[in-house]
Amino acid sequence: MKNRKSKTAGQAISKDSIFFAPSMNGKDRLEFYSFLSHILRGPLVGATGYIDYVFMGYAGALNKQQLRQLSMSRESILELNRVIDVFLDVVAFDLNLIKPESSRIDIAADIKTAQPLFREISVKSKTPISVSVPPEPVYAAMSREWTKPLFYEVAAGAAFFSGEGMPVRITVRRAGRWAEILINVSQDKDSRQTNNLLRPFAAPAYAISKHGLKRTGLGFNLAKKIAEAHGGKLSAKTVRDALLVKVMLPAAAQPRRRTA
Repeated sequence: MKNRKSKTAGQAISKDSIFFAPSMNGKDRLEFYSFLSHILRGPLVGATGYIDYVFMGYAGALNKQQLRQLSMSRESILELNRVIDVFLDVVAFDLNLIKPESSRIDIAADIKTAQPLFREISVKSKTPISVSVPPEPVYAAMSREWTKPLFYEVAAGAAFFSGEGMPVRITVRRAGRWAEILINVSQDKDSRQTNNLLRPFAAPAYAISKHGLKRTGLGFNLAKKIAEAHGGKLSAKTVRDALLVKVMLPAAAQPRRRTA
């Protein structure tokens, strides 16, 4: 990834970001992020804490139906908290608060270990997800701490854009100087309208606001930020009844074999 330390605060934040503010220095950006994190996470922490309090019986005994409804409420809050975590990661990337340190990662091997994650998403979304990797390693230059979030967002985003029960295929391959993750999302007619969320990736000049900022969609946004932070990119296009998403990461050199 290119060294951004020489850039000013305004240059460090993408002009496509809704958080672009040339006057914000590093301290201002960190304080803004901390404030945003506090006001979004605070009420959820309080809500889950109160539910746990009720679960322990401090507010009186509960019957089975009440326990079931309370459990569903807690799960919904935890899911909302996960979405907020993703949103805050996007904000942190936009504010240039995250600077991953790249190393050589075999994404073909790592994506195999993520199969339980894909199965979980598949069950929740009722979307069959299959993964295809080559027998040989596919090395990418990226930070290991961001591989799992990248895989999760790729699979979850694909499941969101697919029609219910329509298959999603994820393929890993080496293509020249890129390590690629290809996502083929089968769609039905009812789900094609959701492609508008991907327009910023397919058509960068889409929807310029009166303030000169591009209106960005939410689909695959975190995956896009992760790829860009590592010197890569994400693109998407619709072909017939499928949405094709490509995550491109800089390929890392094959490690040298030791000679006797």
